[in-house]
Amino acid sequence: MSLEISGDKWSFLIIRDIMFAGTKTYDKLLKSEEGIATNILADRLKMIMENGIIEQVQRGNSRSSSAYRLTKKGIDLLPIMAEI
Repeated sequence: MSLEISGDKWSFLIIRDIMFAGTKTYDKLLKSEEGIATNILADRLKMIMENGIIEQVQRGNSRSSSAYRLTKKGIDLLPIMAEI
């Protein structure tokens, strides 16, 4: 995991939520207890996807029905996330 991602609390929390709660939609991530702002969430999701840790998947015909899940690279972070 790059320092850019691991040093950012929002990225860490997004990865945690997807890792331990399964595939998540944008709305569910936005409603997390930590209260992330929509612009920050969009930015972090983009950055995490660009780093190959998560991917966006369609769960229907509309863009609003897409969700995020871990890639193989993201799943490989499980031991690190569990330690933290």
